[in-house]
Amino acid sequence: MTRFDEDLAALRSRPGPFGQTYFLHAYAESDTRALVNALWVLRHSAAGDVSVVAAELMRFYGRRYRGMYGMEGVAAAIDDACASLDGASSPEAVEAILADVAARVGELNFLIDQGIPPAALAEAFAAASG
Repeated sequence: MTRFDEDLAALRSRPGPFGQTYFLHAYAESDTRALVNALWVLRHSAAGDVSVVAAELMRFYGRRYRGMYGMEGVAAAIDDACASLDGASSPEAVEAILADVAARVGELNFLIDQGIPPAALAEAFAAASG
């Protein structure tokens, strides 16, 4: 028994898009992991400057893309953005850099998501979860 039993039961019983509950589980897991990672970066960022916090967060993910996924191009682009943040001279410059990174990451997320076979995964998940 955990303090999350009710939440987990609610997640299991919630109907997903088109009755495909797999995606709710996958996205809940992904969002939870992303939050844990972001909180780790925030806890370990000593400076209050948003560019420092943003660079630390991006470096964290850059290491994951490089080490876990073998996505060297993405990691290199993140490294470049971090270098740009280190040299940013104004809040507006930081905002522009972060907006560019957010657009690129959003596009990457879309492309990664396109590689997931939703129907097959949903069917397998439904069969496995009874």
